[in-house]
Amino acid sequence: MDEFDLKSVSLMDFNYRPIGSDGMLVRYTVDYSGTFHGEAIHNKSIIGEVWEKAAQDWKTSTFKKPNLNSFALWIHRWAA
Repeated sequence: MDEFDLKSVSLMDFNYRPIGSDGMLVRYTVDYSGTFHGEAIHNKSIIGEVWEKAAQDWKTSTFKKPNLNSFALWIHRWAA
């Protein structure tokens, strides 16, 4: 991951909405900046996730671990 250097990340504006008794819709804003191949990048996104309660623990049911290298490349191309 030498090509992407994350300098700052901020999570804010959290909103929660129940879905039945064992579900929750969560929305928040992610603001991050860094460099990709030495070029500055910045992005601010609104994220939505569905969480579910199972065995007294809350777990996200929509999370997929991102490939940050591919994501940074996409951001770089999108911003160009």
